[in-house]
Amino acid sequence: MNNQLYEMGTFYPELKTWYGWLIGVFYTIPYCFFGLVAGKMTDTVNRKNFLGLVLLLSGAAVGVSGFYDSFALLAIMRMVHGCLNSASNPVSFSLI
Repeated sequence: MNNQLYEMGTFYPELKTWYGWLIGVFYTIPYCFFGLVAGKMTDTVNRKNFLGLVLLLSGAAVGVSGFYDSFALLAIMRMVHGCLNSASNPVSFSLI
């Protein structure tokens, strides 16, 4: 507790100003639109391989955002994670 090493605000000073955009617009808009694309892709690709790739890339996007202190990269990784997270839903539902 109260250790500067574990405080996100230390690495991202813009976080107080842009937090709403980061969790809202930068995540939700790509989530909404790529879900439509991924839903169409589930009919044409191997679903198990696609789901594995989506989960692997989603984890990589979250992991990359933890290693760098660039707010622009954090926003881009949030957009990539939103796209990939929305792709996991139609693929998972079609496999069930």
